[in-house]
Amino acid sequence: MQLVLDGFLGLLFFIWIVRMQLRTRTLRQRTNLLFYVIIGLIGVIQIVTSVQHGTLKLNALTLSGLTLLAVFAITMGFLRAATLDIWQTNHQYFRKGNLKTIGMWLITLALHLLMIHFIHGTSSTSIAYLLLTLLSQNYVFAAKIKKISPMI
Repeated sequence: MQLVLDGFLGLLFFIWIVRMQLRTRTLRQRTNLLFYVIIGLIGVIQIVTSVQHGTLKLNALTLSGLTLLAVFAITMGFLRAATLDIWQTNHQYFRKGNLKTIGMWLITLALHLLMIHFIHGTSSTSIAYLLLTLLSQNYVFAAKIKKISPMI
């Protein structure tokens, strides 16, 4: 039951994020940290619950897999940041993802699903995985924006 719930939450979150990436959005000076804090808490609760229920066993194989998942998440975030379009209209900057962004998200999801298949219990890391990949994407994206306009 936990596997189904973890997968369902991860899939909903993934769909929501991809939808947000495809929308045209104005660039703001500040990032909404509350979003990341809430998602981080959900991810931690999801992992702790899985460890407590024994669905995620913290052994050498699992810890190696989790480390590899973190590397995948961060790398894909870095790569995906390069696919976002940025433009300026009337002294305001905008951003929007494109087909490359979707392709990178699909690769990101495939890597995570592959790891879930090979290492039992890692489905409980879906939210944390998405959080890591979003944070790394936004870190690179913010640096890209600073090069274009230091005022943003």
